Amino acid sequence: MSGVRLDQTVHAQRVTEANAGIQLPGGLGAVADLPAGLRKVLDDSVFTEGARAMAAEIAALPDASECLPILEQLASKRSKRDPGDD
Repeated sequence: MSGVRLDQTVHAQRVTEANAGIQLPGGLGAVADLPAGLRKVLDDSVFTEGARAMAAEIAALPDASECLPILEQLASKRSKRDPGDD
């Protein structure tokens, strides 16, 4: 993954830490590194295993729709608090 913006860099770091990919330098300078980077990720089974583990972790997360009632409940509690409590 090539980190260009802050969120991309954070995601690239997470993918790298999970051994699901590698992080390349950002910008146009990374273009020349892409073929070797892709070959490394495709040829080394550690990346396949890391990507599968990351996919399983993501699949185990609750559906976003399950979060809505929790957020509504928290917002309701927050709105009922005394404004001076902040």
